[in-house]
Amino acid sequence: MAEITYGMNQSLMMSNVLSVNYNIVGDEIAVAFQDMVQTAVAAGYTPKSNPFYSCPHIGELEDGTYNITVYLPVHEDYLGKEEIMEGTAYNSYFLVPRMAGVRVTGEEDVDFDKGIYLLTKLLLDNDLEESTPVFYISSKINDVLYTDIMVGIRDKRDQG
Repeated sequence: MAEITYGMNQSLMMSNVLSVNYNIVGDEIAVAFQDMVQTAVAAGYTPKSNPFYSCPHIGELEDGTYNITVYLPVHEDYLGKEEIMEGTAYNSYFLVPRMAGVRVTGEEDVDFDKGIYLLTKLLLDNDLEESTPVFYISSKINDVLYTDIMVGIRDKRDQG
């Protein structure tokens, strides 16, 4: 059973981030990551960390696909419109200042489901609501896969 931890008062802050929107089927995230890295390198950019992604919805769409945005932090400043790939955005500064998140160890779907459940419960218990898509950021440390599932938050608005 994987370990799941959570945290409030999180943030996501990076410089020089490329982003591209993809429409994928289930297990094509690795393909989107590979495409993003290869295209960025071909355009003259050097990745400074692994890609990560966000999804504006939890679960697949009616047609069985997912709309995701893949982000890739790079070392270079903006190289110009001619160098950037079509459909790619460049942010010299990328910041989501107020987030809640969970960290899931392992790769089992059931653990991700538990992580999403815990994150949702965390928002409900603290009278918060989502203000951004959900971000998924994975890293491998000592052969253990960790995935941070984070979302921008704000105080819940009165519905009355």
